[in-house]
Amino acid sequence: MDDDRKLELLGRALEVAQRTVDEERVRFYGRIAAEGVLATDTAVVDEKDRIFSSVAVLDPSDLKVLLHMVAGQAWQKREAAGQNRAIADELPEVGHVLDAIFARLETLGMITGQGEGGLMFGNEWTVSEFGRLCMDELRRLGSHAEA
Repeated sequence: MDDDRKLELLGRALEVAQRTVDEERVRFYGRIAAEGVLATDTAVVDEKDRIFSSVAVLDPSDLKVLLHMVAGQAWQKREAAGQNRAIADELPEVGHVLDAIFARLETLGMITGQGEGGLMFGNEWTVSEFGRLCMDELRRLGSHAEA
């Protein structure tokens, strides 16, 4: 434990878990922190720290939208065009806060409105590789919770 980054990750995980009422999230934070603290590769420590920091600020509605988006290729916010689907149509309960959800997910790097090379494709959003990594970690938690 002579690495300050590991100590900081562990401290933040304990602090956030203490304020969290959702038992699954507490287990998720603990597992991510443990993997980061026990890692010998600094890149793994950094990755776990980034996943922890990003997921810790998500609200249930953010997670709901991200989980829904992972199941598709490209999404529109409100009006479906072409083969794309609209989140507002499929999750009407988040319609009023959809702009804020998309802004948070995009700011965290979990979704992107840009294609390869930075080219914009209208009002389409897709889940980024980082967003998929975060969802994979959350799913892995779910498989451990059932075991």
